[in-house]
Amino acid sequence: MSVWKRPQLGRKIVVTSLVLGLAGAGLTGSPASGASLESIPTRSTTDSLESRWNDSIYAEPDPGALPEFTEPGILQNRSIASRAASQCQYARWSPVPTDAAEAARIMSGWVQMSSYGKFRLKRNPSWRYTPTLDHSGNGHMHSLYWALPLLRHGLQTNNRAMVKRFYQLIFDWIRDNPPNRPRQWIAYGQIESGFRMLSLSCALAGPVPTKKKRRILVSSMRTQANVARKRWVNYNNVSFLQAVGIFAVGCSLGQRRTMKVARKLMGRTVSKLVAADGSVREGSLGYGRNVYLWTQQEMARMRACGMAPGPKLRRSNRIPDFLADGARPDSRYEALGDSGTDRVLKNQTPADSALRYVATRGAEGRRPNLYRTYQAGFVFGHSGFGQDRRYRKETYYSVRTGPGPASEYHAHYDAAALTVASRGSQLLFDTGPYRYIKSSAATFIRGRSAHNNISLNGRSARGPRPVVAAAVSSPDGDLTSIVDRAYAREPIRRTIWYDRLGDFFVVMDDIVTRKNASFYANWNVGRDRKVTLNGQEASTDGPGANVSIINVGSPVSMSSVAGSRSPWRGWNSTKYAELVPAASVRAHASSPTARLVTVIVPRSAGVAADTVSATGTLTAIGARVTPVIGGVAYPLEISRTGVRRL
Repeated sequence: MSVWKRPQLGRKIVVTSLVLGLAGAGLTGSPASGASLESIPTRSTTDSLESRWNDSIYAEPDPGALPEFTEPGILQNRSIASRAASQCQYARWSPVPTDAAEAARIMSGWVQMSSYGKFRLKRNPSWRYTPTLDHSGNGHMHSLYWALPLLRHGLQTNNRAMVKRFYQLIFDWIRDNPPNRPRQWIAYGQIESGFRMLSLSCALAGPVPTKKKRRILVSSMRTQANVARKRWVNYNNVSFLQAVGIFAVGCSLGQRRTMKVARKLMGRTVSKLVAADGSVREGSLGYGRNVYLWTQQEMARMRACGMAPGPKLRRSNRIPDFLADGARPDSRYEALGDSGTDRVLKNQTPADSALRYVATRGAEGRRPNLYRTYQAGFVFGHSGFGQDRRYRKETYYSVRTGPGPASEYHAHYDAAALTVASRGSQLLFDTGPYRYIKSSAATFIRGRSAHNNISLNGRSARGPRPVVAAAVSSPDGDLTSIVDRAYAREPIRRTIWYDRLGDFFVVMDDIVTRKNASFYANWNVGRDRKVTLNGQEASTDGPGANVSIINVGSPVSMSSVAGSRSPWRGWNSTKYAELVPAASVRAHASSPTARLVTVIVPRSAGVAADTVSATGTLTAIGARVTPVIGGVAYPLEISRTGVRRL
């Protein structure tokens, strides 16, 4: 009998046999009954709790770290338990700091499903819809990863009752949820079945109580993999994760053909999700990060089972540059689409990469790009990366040019929307993720009117993706011009100039409608901002940096609202299930043709709004604009194709 010991700091180990004294406790059997848990990896003890957990929670388990930051399991032999253990690693399928607390909670009859609710776990669970869980929570009830703390902590502490309860739950689920009659239809959803097959691999690697139950478990895994393969569709990350589960079963049961099928399915999804430039077609930086981690972890699992990932999966290696360009100066991802403002964690970044540079604020890695457009529908720009001012004080902006929810599940209707962070504060916000439910609040959060773009009153904005008509960058600044086709036969041309010399923005919106229509430009300015309206100007006041928004084009009327439910307006979410009031500034106009020209000036902490002004004159091709910042004028002429300094 071997006894597992915690690894010392900085020491790399491989656990070849994890028995933990269970023979003396009477829980282990003969090797033929699969009594020992072989090669179960552990997370590196050099990681802090903060580095293991992110601030916001999506409708999936914590994506975990890159494989090189963990203790990857090595296939010690060809036994079923060893093969299954090679799949039982990374994220929620390896030990996490909360195992003890979660195992104790489950034993008391409750399961906390992160931010998407909790449910009462009866001795004999019904596995049916539970109103205390949202849609995602009801789905992940069937993923079974939430039960793994019972197995891990039970083995670690010789707690026979926890291990017994774990296997009771596993076999109860198998009995109550055959593929043709599950207790909830979502039980065999793509992500649910994928995660569940990984969880069952962990169960197979552990001390399954009897030979008969082991046969039942193996039969169930084989059936679930066959069902998943037949029902598989190439959608988004859920398709990839279902294929991950199929591979886990193939590896665990020694089915090389199943492994090859799963690899082919994964390759199809990665080819669809990840563009040639490394950008991810999810409409969300958070899910771009998740796709990167999931693919990297799966490639490590594949290698552990003796299979090369192949070139299609290796496209994932291009994602870090995309994520680095999309990260803000506070080393957080922008909350685009279904994203929270998660930190860029060092243990989720490859060495010498631009993403490592962001995570360490320039201490390691290489600099990201100052400006870049991405095929998946993103434009990112930066003032710099700590060369001329503190890294955190740099200016960052994003512009969305993707197709939206029509083909990107985690995208919002945010065509041409602009977000800005500068001088240590977020100044123009995306509304954030909220949660996956059907409600008026969720509809608003995903809708066009919640984002920093132009909305036409009384029109449906469901048109094709915008077109980037111009994208030019120089040391002086960046020009991005977009044809926004969200409204049928009423295109909007948005041209954005970021002036790197004066550190301000000019946004020119050309609106042409079929008849006299009312419309507005929306600007989300944050939950802790007081807004002052003064004619054609709106300015914010609050802790840290602030922003002045000045219209110098066609006349508008300005309004500011926070926390309205009828109609919905002025809300913000930085993590899953959160929704708080936050000011929304709008510039309203009514005309068949109009040209709004908005000057956006970040102001450092303590700088008053009256130190900033702007004037402008419309021209045949654009506008002449003169922002004045701290007594310094920056006159320029802007058109759809370029900017000329005057």
